[in-house]
Amino acid sequence: MVVFVSLLLIIVGAAIAIYADDQIQRMKEEEKLDNYHRTSYFVFTQKKYEDLISNKGDYGEYSVYSKLKAYEQFGGKFLFNLYLPKEDDSTSEIDLLFLTPKGLFVIESKNYEGYISGGEEDFYWTQKLGTQVNIKFYNPVMQNANHVATLKKYVPDNLPIYSIVVFSDKCRLSCGRITQNDTYVINKAYLPMLVKELLDNSEMIISFREVNGLQEALFPYSQVSDEVKQNHIENINRMLKEHDEAIAEDDSNNNEVKPVTLKELLEQFRKYKSYKLNVAESNIFDNDELDKLIMYKPASFEQLKMNGILSVQQLYSHGMEIADMINDFMYTERLAKR
Repeated sequence: MVVFVSLLLIIVGAAIAIYADDQIQRMKEEEKLDNYHRTSYFVFTQKKYEDLISNKGDYGEYSVYSKLKAYEQFGGKFLFNLYLPKEDDSTSEIDLLFLTPKGLFVIESKNYEGYISGGEEDFYWTQKLGTQVNIKFYNPVMQNANHVATLKKYVPDNLPIYSIVVFSDKCRLSCGRITQNDTYVINKAYLPMLVKELLDNSEMIISFREVNGLQEALFPYSQVSDEVKQNHIENINRMLKEHDEAIAEDDSNNNEVKPVTLKELLEQFRKYKSYKLNVAESNIFDNDELDKLIMYKPASFEQLKMNGILSVQQLYSHGMEIADMINDFMYTERLAKR
């Protein structure tokens, strides 16, 4: 009898514990949902929470907003999915616009995973997943530059505009050095630090009242019809198709083989830098230095500096670019061998 009662008490206790855990979990979910409904993101977009978490792109935008929403306590404002009309009757869609008296932040959210590669002048960037899957996508630096150019027609001329492309923390970025002013490509984890640094080193250009007025003026462009959204997608697809067709036509008339070895990549880089800087190719690095780069494969600036292959001037002029190129080549080569 004692054993039976003990077992009964254990079973009842376990049931109570399970019920309590379920209640706690339910309360947490309700609190999370309530907090979401209080955000500017929900107020402006009216996206249901269950739809949000099931849509990778939307959730990426929301998580980017979450990184910065604390600025709302200090007068910062946000707008989402702005479809700004352009002169050719097409539209430019801004994922997230963060408005402050010190400047505007045009943020392009890319909630991608894997290995991301591409240069600021490449029309397409590449997302590599595993060893077999390569997905090309429109250069987000170019994409956001178009957004900024369109936005400038709607805001005061003296207001700084920062272009920020934010990738998921689950991806590795290899996009080289971005030379365009006020343009940044980062993982999401670094977004708060970057924005804080930019704001700390800037002065107020407009008042908080003007920030509110700017938000009100631009808000209607975030509340467009499904037809406008569909036309935007069709225009983007048409633009990409026209580009691909033009490239295919050029390729049919030009059978140049793209570099596949490290030597060819470095030689191509040397030729490009020589042309860009208007100096002899040997000033970038001579053939002996080229052979050493191929032999030692310094995959970081520190390794390149330690090996002493380049002169101090060469090292600090383009050493980082060379190291990044070698690192990317070796990483891709390792993936291909898996």
